[in-house]
Formats: sequence, structure tokens, C-alpha cells
Amino acid sequence: MSFQAENPEYEQYVYNLDEDPIIDILYEINLSEKSDECVLISPYWGLFTPLIASVSKAPCLAVNGRALGQGAITSFGANPFGFSRLAALRGAEILKGASPSSFGILSSEVFQVFDADLLHQFGISKEDLPAGSVVINEHYYDKYPVIFVFVLAVLSSVLIFIVCRLVLTNRREYRHRIQAQARLQLQEELVAQRNEFDHIFHSMRDGLITFDTEFRIHYTNLALHRMLKLPDETVGRPYEGMAADTVFQVWNNGEEVLYPMLRQVLETDASLSIPEGSFIRELQTGHNFLIAGVMVPIHGNDKLTGVALSLRNISEEEMQKHLFRMAVEESPVYPWQYNIEDDCFAFQEGFLAACMGMSPEVSVLTRTQLGAMIHPEDRRRAQNVFEMMLQEDNPHLRVSARYRNAAGQYEWWEFRSSVFSGMDETTPYHVLGVCQSVQRYKETEEQLISARDRAMEADKLKSAFLANMSHEIRTPLNAIVGFSDLLRNFEAFSKDEIEQFVETITTNCELLLALISDILDLSRIESNSMEFHFVSHDLTQILTEVYHSQLLNMPAHVKLILQVPSEEKRILTDAVRLKQVINNLINNAAKFTQRGHITFGYIDQYEECTCFFVEDTGPGMAAEKLDHIFDRFYKIDNFTQGAGLGLSICKTIVDRLHGTLEVTSEVGVGTRFTVCIPNKNG
Repeated sequence: MSFQAENPEYEQYVYNLDEDPIIDILYEINLSEKSDECVLISPYWGLFTPLIASVSKAPCLAVNGRALGQGAITSFGANPFGFSRLAALRGAEILKGASPSSFGILSSEVFQVFDADLLHQFGISKEDLPAGSVVINEHYYDKYPVIFVFVLAVLSSVLIFIVCRLVLTNRREYRHRIQAQARLQLQEELVAQRNEFDHIFHSMRDGLITFDTEFRIHYTNLALHRMLKLPDETVGRPYEGMAADTVFQVWNNGEEVLYPMLRQVLETDASLSIPEGSFIRELQTGHNFLIAGVMVPIHGNDKLTGVALSLRNISEEEMQKHLFRMAVEESPVYPWQYNIEDDCFAFQEGFLAACMGMSPEVSVLTRTQLGAMIHPEDRRRAQNVFEMMLQEDNPHLRVSARYRNAAGQYEWWEFRSSVFSGMDETTPYHVLGVCQSVQRYKETEEQLISARDRAMEADKLKSAFLANMSHEIRTPLNAIVGFSDLLRNFEAFSKDEIEQFVETITTNCELLLALISDILDLSRIESNSMEFHFVSHDLTQILTEVYHSQLLNMPAHVKLILQVPSEEKRILTDAVRLKQVINNLINNAAKFTQRGHITFGYIDQYEECTCFFVEDTGPGMAAEKLDHIFDRFYKIDNFTQGAGLGLSICKTIVDRLHGTLEVTSEVGVGTRFTVCIPNKNG
């Protein structure tokens, strides 16, 4: 009642659990409209009090300490901390040996105790509680807000750190997984790429071997295995990691050069060709052969990582080259090739210098330059044949033409060609060929043609000879036989007639003897059996003897004149043949000269030669007849005596004396024969 008096704004209702229905009590504290505005005070805490307190919408105030924790928001009780501390101290003293009875009964200080959970439930702030109140079941964040905030902040930071760490770790692990997968994938790709490269290198025709910077073998391809007669192991790398000279060595001029070449490539970081004439020697079998190839540096990530050696067996190739070189050197046949794109001819080294007189450095000629070396008469024909070779379906042609040689003269050469087809059958790709000098064949051909012509001419001459001889011999013989027949009967003719008959017989006998002499001389000339005896002779004496022998043969109205220098001259000659030439020339002049004179002699005004001449005042000859005057059986007048052999024989004798025989004539004036013989002082 004191609470009502002190707080008149509140109404007070009293319920007795033993007398009042429990339903009414529950209604008032839970269902009535005023239940939210009420305060439940329970001075007694019995069996049903915790149930009522738990369903009450109003805070329950109790005085029994048992009510705390069973629905009461506050009660009176000892200070839990102080009471617990005091109990702990008493327990410690008992443990030390003190008797519990010695302590007696102590009363603890009583405080009003509040339940923190219910305070929070009913929205009561801790600051609104009476001073000295004790709050139990208080949460740490309510009891120690600063510490809790600090701890919470620390925990949050730790949690955030842990979360971030986990995220980073997860990301790192993810990256590691990605990198591991990438490395695995890259490794698989590298293995696949390596296998692909291995297959590519195994398909190469040249042998390939790679070394690292420590001169250890890294890779060998199948071609090298077969070249060295090693097992055909294409799976794996059977010689990887071995020393460079484990499988083979390279020798040049009696020295092993594999390691020196590897060092040079690594030091200079430049490619190096294997020296010419190098041999490779396979150590297990002792197999060796000539090689050619190149060493090149290998780079990875801009760093020198090793050396690759590519090589091939050139033993067969060198043998073929050697045989070809021998064949070319021992043969007059020279190879050439024509590059269609460059329009140039390439010849064997030294050919143009030796055969065409060009500079030793020149081995290539353009088509225009080569065409300029062809004889003008053969140039168009050779060019037409070459064009036909390039345009028509005739890949194998040959053409002969005259080319200017080193001596500046034209020499016959034959070019043979073979055309390689290009993108299609009508387009040539390359032209190869050989050429050789056919000068001696051409000369032989010309000689054969000349011999054939001479044989044909000889056959014609033989027929003409037989026809002429039959006529020329029959004519004086008929005269001799006829007039000799008449002389059987001297009484029938006068003395003058008989003398005329005898003179006719004598003249025809002389003609017959001269004809037979010419025939014998011609026979000696044809059989090359005419003999010459060179002796020192006085020319004046020789010509004087000719003069006296020819005086009796001169026609009645023709005068024979001898003209010689006043000074004596001697030369080495055959006097018999020289007299024969001059006598034949005088006899020939006497046949055609009826009046006037025949003058002969020699002129000593040339240092190199002596010129003899025979000049007459006969009818002369036309210019067109002079071209045939020295032909056999040629006669200007068929009615003139003689077989037409005298001048031909004179020309042959003069040629054998290494001289010249020339004729000049003018119709109506006369004819002059000039014989020039080289001087050979006797």
C-alpha cells in the first residue's frame, strides 16, 4: 500500500494464487489491454510463479533471489562477484587447513539484481536503474562495450584479414593451378611440337645433328642414322647427352676438325661451312665418306643455346663431278646453259678465255653478246634455230655456225641443246647443252667436197682428155700415115712435092712428140712424180739457150727478141722446168702471132723475186677468156693446133717453183705472160 501512496498514478491489483483463479491472473498479465502498461510484483516465488512470470507482458519484480533467471526482471540478492570471491577465499583457507567452523556465519551485502536479458526485452536502459544495482546475464558487448568494440574490430580485422588472406591464397592457388595447367598444356604442346619437329627433321634428306654449348649431342635425325649406318631409332633421342665425337668425327687434311668448328661457331656466333674435302668417320664401323654442309648457331630467347650441323654425303656426287670434269677436260665438248629469265648463257669456267679470247673472269654472256660473235652470214640462221627451239615442241636441236675465236678468226662450232619444260609443256624452264669445235670436220668436209668436185672434174677431164687426145693424136697421125703412103710412089710426084710431103710429115711428127710430151708431163703432175732439181744457174745463159732453140720455130714474119739486164744474175732453180715454162709460153705466142715480134726475158728490179715475161703482138684476148686461160684442154680457137695443156702445165710448174703466173691481154694489141719466181741466190 505504501507503493500506491507513493505512486498515485499507478493502480494496484492484488491476486492470491491460492484463492484467485489462475486464468484471471494470466488474463490480466497477458491478455488485457493494460498488461503492457503494468508491473508484476511477486513477493512470493512458488511453483507456478515462474510460469506466470514467463508469460507476463509486464516486467516481474521479485524479492526472492531464486526468481532471477526464471522470469523475474529483478530481485534482491548478494553481489554475485563479491559473494563468489568471499566463497573462494573461504575455500582457499579451508584448503590451507582452516576449519569451516572457525569462520562462523557471515551475511553478505544485499543488492538489487536485474536480469540483463529481460531489461533488454522490455527496453529498459541500464542508466535508468537505481544506483548500486547489479545486472546479471549481461552480454559482453553491453558490459564492456569499448572492449567489445575493440575486440569486435580486432576480430573483424582478423576475419577480414583471414578472408582476404584466404581470397588471396585462393587466387594464388587458382593462379598456381592455372599456371600449372598452362605449364602442363605448354609442356604437352612443346612435346607435341618437339615430336612434330622431330618428324619434320626425320623427313629431311640431309643429315642433321644438334649440339648444346657444352658440345654434347642433343638431336640426330633419321637421315644421319642411315648415312652413318646407325640403327633407325626415331622414338626418343638415343644419343642425347653424349659427347660430340661419340658417334662420328670430321677429318680434313689429316686433322680432326669437329671440335674446332664447334668452338668457332660458338665464339663468332656465325655460320661456318664445312671445309672442302672433309670426311666424316663413323667410329663404331669405321665407315667414312666425303661430306659437305654447314654449321649454324642456334638461339633461344636471344641467347646462344647450341649449334646445328647439316651435312650430306657427296661421295657419289664428287665422283660424278670428277668423272664429268675428266670427260670435259679430255674432250673438246664444253657444257653450257641458258637462263631464260636472265637471257644469259653460262659457260664452263675458262672456256670463253681459251676458245673465244675473252677475259678469264668472264663466264656469262648475254644473248646479244653471243650473237655478236657469230659470223654475219650465219647469225640470222643461228638465231632462227634458237627461237624455234624455245617456241616449238622440239627440245633437242643442233646448229652449226662460225664464231670469232681467240685469234680473231672465225671457227666453226656446233651447239646442241636440250630444253626442260616449265609450268606447262609450251613454256621452257631451262636450256642445257654442249658445244664443240667442228672446224676440222668442216675442213675435212670441204676437202671431201673439193675432192669430190675434183674427182667429178677429173672424170669430166678424163672424158675430155680422151676426146681431145683421140682427135689431137689422130690428126698428125693421119697426116703422117697419108703422106707416108704417098711417098711409096716417088715417080708419081715431083721433087718439090716430095719435099713438101716430107716437111708435112716432119711437122706432124713434131706435133705428135709435143703432144706425147705434154701427156707425159700431165701424167707426172697427176701422180705427183714430177721431179725438180734446184741448182744455181745463170739466168742470161738459160734464156740465151731458149732463144737459139726457138729461132728456127718462128713464123716467117715474126721476130724473136731477147731482153736481159746487163748484169749477171744467178738463182737457185730447176733450169729444165724453167726452160719448159718459157718455151711453152713462146710456142703458145708463136701459134697466134703472124706478124710483129715475140719478146721475152727477165726483169731484175724486185728484191724478193725475179720476173720473167713473154710478150707478143698477136690478136690478143678478151677479158672473159683470161679467166679460163690456164684450165686444162681450154682452147680459144678450136682450129689451132695443140691439146690445150701447155698453159695448164706451165701454171702447175710455176706453182711448184713457189712462183706466180699472170697474163694480161688487149684485143688487137697483144698478150703478155709474167712469171715471178722467188729469189734464191746461188
